[in-house]
Amino acid sequence: VGATPSQIAAVPVSLLAYAQICDAAAAIPDNDEGLLVEARTVELDGGGRGVIVVARNAGRALERFASRIEGVATLVTLRGRVAATTDAVLWAAAGLALSPRRPAVETVAVGERFYGVVSIPVRDVNGGAVGAVVSMQDVTESQNLARLLRNAALIGAALLTLLGIV
Repeated sequence: VGATPSQIAAVPVSLLAYAQICDAAAAIPDNDEGLLVEARTVELDGGGRGVIVVARNAGRALERFASRIEGVATLVTLRGRVAATTDAVLWAAAGLALSPRRPAVETVAVGERFYGVVSIPVRDVNGGAVGAVVSMQDVTESQNLARLLRNAALIGAALLTLLGIV
């Protein structure tokens, strides 16, 4: 798999229910923003069974993505919890209520700024949704330009009406 020992943890199955697999991934050193990559039951040497959990730090991947889009990136779980984000303050201020299972595109106002929001489901190897990557880009300038064009069109229409041309 190419994982380092700090990215792999084996835990006896008897100690671990499926819902606790994510907790095991979070316990991996230097993995405070862990993204569960894979979890499998394995036979241990000398008998017994265990679970191998492979995770990686989602924070670094989100930072690279956010840098490329010149915006903010957030990884959301199926329960709507933030697994990792590049701007926790903006995320909280936006107050988004997105379904991680469906793609979404919307614009939200945060204070005086407008943000284009795109949510893309993240799928596991079986095609099931496991969360979503949400990007937010500042679109205030384009929103203001669109408002200016709408107002100019309304003023032009009113002038044409007053002049009797329309």
